[in-house]
Amino acid sequence: MEGGGFAGLVKTTEADAGELAPADAERLRTLVAETGLFDLVPPDSGAALPDVQSYEITVEDGGRRNTVVLGERDLSPGVRALLDWVGSVPGHHQAMG
Repeated sequence: MEGGGFAGLVKTTEADAGELAPADAERLRTLVAETGLFDLVPPDSGAALPDVQSYEITVEDGGRRNTVVLGERDLSPGVRALLDWVGSVPGHHQAMG
């Protein structure tokens, strides 16, 4: 889920490996592993900044689950690549709220 910025709009994007083509499911698992999201702890970025986009990222696999909230400036290149890929892979789900 991402939100913030102008008017606090929230966009939710989701990809479930069980609903993706086998090659895409494997790519998703690889990207998640490369980012280290299961072990990532959000940086201490201090007070919230107005008009800054933030991302709530949840990864689940079997019994493992981790959720982190990252500001735009805290996204590593790997996490950015994962978010871009999830938003474009056939079979992803997206909602605005």
